Amino acid sequence: MKVLKPLPHAVLDYAWAGMMIAAPWLLGFNKNKRATVCSVTSGTSILALSLMTKYPLGVAKLIPFPVHGVIEAVAGAMVAADPWVLAAV
Repeated sequence: MKVLKPLPHAVLDYAWAGMMIAAPWLLGFNKNKRATVCSVTSGTSILALSLMTKYPLGVAKLIPFPVHGVIEAVAGAMVAADPWVLAAV
């Protein structure tokens, strides 16, 4: 199911990557090292995925757009679980 066409999706991906990278400082949780590392790592991963996706703003165009969606879904679930998973570490 396509909710967004590839171009708006690409724009949102890059915006989201930037927000995740900047979030610790914008939202004031940069003193929490685990949370900062998770946020910056997630943003960097989103950026890398976006750069490698076959869509209008992709650079390397190695990952098909449907596969990109699957990777985003799995990554989203993992990020949502971070507070509980990392609390045990």
